Amino acid sequence: MAENHISKIKRSNKTLSSIAKDKILEYIKSNDLNKEDKIPSENKFSKMLGVSRVTIRTALSQLESENIIKKEQGKGSFVNIKPFKIENGLEVFETPSEILKRNGYKIDDNLFNMEIVQPSKEQINKLNLDQNEKVVTYYRQRYLKNNLIVYSKTTLSINNFKNNEAPKKIKNESMLHFFEDILNIKIRRSRSEIIPVILSSKKNQYLDLEEDTLFLLLKQVLINSNDEPIIFSLDYFNKSHFKFFINRNRLN
Repeated sequence: MAENHISKIKRSNKTLSSIAKDKILEYIKSNDLNKEDKIPSENKFSKMLGVSRVTIRTALSQLESENIIKKEQGKGSFVNIKPFKIENGLEVFETPSEILKRNGYKIDDNLFNMEIVQPSKEQINKLNLDQNEKVVTYYRQRYLKNNLIVYSKTTLSINNFKNNEAPKKIKNESMLHFFEDILNIKIRRSRSEIIPVILSSKKNQYLDLEEDTLFLLLKQVLINSNDEPIIFSLDYFNKSHFKFFINRNRLN
């Protein structure tokens, strides 16, 4: 198969190393390189992009810190995780499944656990619960080509279920659609915050991670049409694959 090359770097407001990083990602994607495939040397990338080896070395170091590539002494650099990146605005409320589907990604979705327990202090405060009001929590993992990209915990009062009986399995691709269609919970808006967190399988029994990984935690309280807090969700987005932004307008 013929090798797909990349164009030289042009002037931009971004740093040269940041542009070089994007170009190297472009090279990996356009050549359909997979985990363990070797990428070109610093010298070759330097000639391709028309920048110094120092710039390429910085770009490769950034990719290594994000676990996209790995360096092996005396052998070169290799793909560690096949890269993909989703850039998503936060102005409109969407579930992780909706974000991934809208961006054209087909994922493996695993609803792997459900538990009914007494609520934590945080859950009581976020959902305005009574002390003895039990909650149902669903745990989900979303994988793309064997890479864990989203880990979710969704909690709501058991009183939302008929006869207080919550199903262990939900067939719908989007759990929110199940809540809306079956439980008649209509979500109007959410209160959200983003927190960077490190997750590892050592501290999280449900996670299959080879090493500590940086995630972006989107902590949300979903509010229904009666302006009541109804669902508390914790969605952990793998930082290697997601970037969130907010469009802000200046007031007159």
